[in-house]
Amino acid sequence: FLRNATQRDVAGAIHINLDQLRVVPRAIAERALTMWLRHIHADDYPPEHAALSRLITALSSDEDMTTTLHGCVIHKTIAQITIMREYAATTDAPTLCAGETYLWDQRWLVTMDKTLAASATIRPLGNPPHDQLDQLAPQLRKQIPQGRIRAGLPAVWHGTDLVQIPSFSGTSAHVRLASLWPPTVTIS
Repeated sequence: FLRNATQRDVAGAIHINLDQLRVVPRAIAERALTMWLRHIHADDYPPEHAALSRLITALSSDEDMTTTLHGCVIHKTIAQITIMREYAATTDAPTLCAGETYLWDQRWLVTMDKTLAASATIRPLGNPPHDQLDQLAPQLRKQIPQGRIRAGLPAVWHGTDLVQIPSFSGTSAHVRLASLWPPTVTIS
């Protein structure tokens, strides 16, 4: 079910086929939804069962909706559900030096180039003005048109100045990203 109903985009958002979710038994839907939420926000504990149950019920309706749960934004349209990291819930902001690697927000492996002279902080991109976004990452708005999804991406900051948006292609001059997908699942 997870392989057939799920697609993940380059920005780490998960897209779920709503028709496929609606036809599986509720227990499987709840387990799958828990896995998806924990993949986007790898917290120590899963979401509370009561909140998860309310979400499954809401996802069964025909209405479009957007809600938050477990540090994620869940957006439902008539055909699909999109789960993305909630920008306001992303608090991981390490300062990295040249050559260091860090698992940022439990989803992105960020590696700083060994030739960097200064340290930098990795924080969520947020919603910078389009002209700044286009200057730092000219194709990003075309590649990831949804601003909510872009807001939770890792970005390089010096103080309050956004200085770089790492490339998904691995061609960035100073910072490389590796996304951790698919999640490892162990069944015992």
